[in-house]
Amino acid sequence: MSHIKAWQTIVDRGLPCALVMEDDLIIDNEIKEFAQKLSASNTGWDIVKFYCRKSNPKITARVPIGSNHQLCRFEKVPIGNLAQLITFNAAKKLLETRKNFGRPVDDDIQHWWEADLNVLGVFPSVVHVIKNAQSDIDNQGARKNISEARRPWRAFKLRASYEYKLRTRHQKLPLPMLVE
Repeated sequence: MSHIKAWQTIVDRGLPCALVMEDDLIIDNEIKEFAQKLSASNTGWDIVKFYCRKSNPKITARVPIGSNHQLCRFEKVPIGNLAQLITFNAAKKLLETRKNFGRPVDDDIQHWWEADLNVLGVFPSVVHVIKNAQSDIDNQGARKNISEARRPWRAFKLRASYEYKLRTRHQKLPLPMLVE
């Protein structure tokens, strides 16, 4: 719910973009420079994620953003919302498509086609999970609205639908030109 509140704040204040971060992470120094470059070039993208859990993700397009980092379009949008730069238009689109809360927001962003989002990422990550940090989500346990017997079939159906849509919808927009 805190991410949805952040999106609403971006829209209510008319912010061109904002950096939305979790509170349980380690931040590399480069994030400030990258956020400034991206915000100065805030056409051509909706969300830029600063975290990717995978060490070797499939990348479909890339441009340098620093000496050791790249601005990328991933084949699959990385899970997790540790830190991301979100434009006004993206916040507005997400709020509109998420009037009914039904799944975690990082899942919503992975389904970028539903809100017509252009989601990019910085790789390698410039934020990192604090080891052994406790999450509120971890403490909530399993969701109670789905019976145990139906859970595997529902998960299979949702995964198959996601994989089909991911493979039939491709983002072909060019990567943005970055202001130095």
